[in-house]
Amino acid sequence: MIRCIAVDDEPLALAQIAKYIRRIPTLELVAQCLSVSHARTIMESEKIDLLFLDIEMPGTNGMDFARTIKGVPYIIFTTAYPEYAIEGYKVSAVDYLLKPLSFDDLNTAVERVAEKMGEQSRDMYLKENGKLRRVVLENVMYVKGMSEYIQMYIKGERAPLTTLYRMRQLEEELPSDLFLRVHKSFIVNIHYITAFDSRTAQIGEETIPVGETYKNIFLEAMKNRVKL
Repeated sequence: MIRCIAVDDEPLALAQIAKYIRRIPTLELVAQCLSVSHARTIMESEKIDLLFLDIEMPGTNGMDFARTIKGVPYIIFTTAYPEYAIEGYKVSAVDYLLKPLSFDDLNTAVERVAEKMGEQSRDMYLKENGKLRRVVLENVMYVKGMSEYIQMYIKGERAPLTTLYRMRQLEEELPSDLFLRVHKSFIVNIHYITAFDSRTAQIGEETIPVGETYKNIFLEAMKNRVKL
């Protein structure tokens, strides 16, 4: 799911963009913002993948905002002013759509974003100490669940990342070609397993238990990786 926000100071234009976004199943509309300041506030607390951004707005305009933001990899400009197009691509916008917007043009732009996201290293954002932190999933060795919290053990880091998250939700969101649930309290990255048997998986110095419920699936997954 691509999490996005739409920013436009014209309520009718904003409502039209939001209507189009809701028609695209790969998009999740996190917020509709009538100003850059509102968008900035949302982005400080939410993980956003894509920004639909108007340019001519009171106060800080969309182009100036695009030059300063960090952590939002994709921008689609939505504007009535064609003269900003070259400048828009200089800030690495995925597309530059002119109003009045058509659903087909917006949908095509979103498809470009989805293609680019598939080409990049997989990651996710997790809240730690009140801030959103980007985690490259290939570097996550294993995850330990503790009630409503998780501890994520990341390669090269001494202390785990601890955050409020449910194991079942995390299990659904992690890529299945990397991660496997092996116990009610553990999810492992199979690429970091150095030894295993029917009851345990070894990752570094940590011996992780394999629950009876997960044993057959775990052994089958490992059988496909090594010659037994």
